[in-house]
Amino acid sequence: MSLGFEMFQGYFFARPVIVSGNKIESGKLSLLRLLSLIMRDAEIDEVEQLLKREPGLSYSLLRMINSVAAALPQKIGSIRQAIIAMGYQPLKRWIQLLLYATAPSGGSGEVNALMQTAAIRGRTMELIAIIDRPHDKNYQDRAFMTGIMSLLDTLFGMEIRQIVDKLEMPDEVIRALVHREGRLGCKLRLIESRERKDMEQAGKAMAELEFLAQTDLLKVELDALNWASQVNQSALS
Repeated sequence: MSLGFEMFQGYFFARPVIVSGNKIESGKLSLLRLLSLIMRDAEIDEVEQLLKREPGLSYSLLRMINSVAAALPQKIGSIRQAIIAMGYQPLKRWIQLLLYATAPSGGSGEVNALMQTAAIRGRTMELIAIIDRPHDKNYQDRAFMTGIMSLLDTLFGMEIRQIVDKLEMPDEVIRALVHREGRLGCKLRLIESRERKDMEQAGKAMAELEFLAQTDLLKVELDALNWASQVNQSALS
């Protein structure tokens, strides 16, 4: 590529292998339940109670929030304080990334590559959405969610419909994830085509996204790669 590196080597790990009867392991099922609560703006008490039943999640949340809370007047010492300090939107993003951070036994290399690819997809979707709708933060958040969630079928070895049915997602996101339809679906098709180096399909998606110039896309991809690398390093440290 003209930028001097290969950005999309994670495509090998992004191809789902669906296993009939697969079940989501308990730790990740708890994350999905937590994500479902956050997505429907559940009361803090409800979120706090779920986290209290999951010591590992609580520890990760407290460690993470204290690592970025140096500017706060006092250290965060409770789950409720952490939820309030972080806010639902950043918490939702953290949970989405954390889904990929815990590797199954013997598969840490693949999951790390999958997390990197998911993070790149999410950030690329978000940055393209910023160009598309610069003043619509909710749309940008839905775009990030679509990119991150687009690899859950690979992560769990399940049909994506089975996974989204467990969550209260916006219809626009569901259409993009299940059918690659709508404006978000088109953005996702563009990203996936470039991962596969299928320039014909990528060109078709670009033609649908008339607002997006090739130079803008290359800059977005580079910014997303840098962001995802930082996220991956933080998650594994």
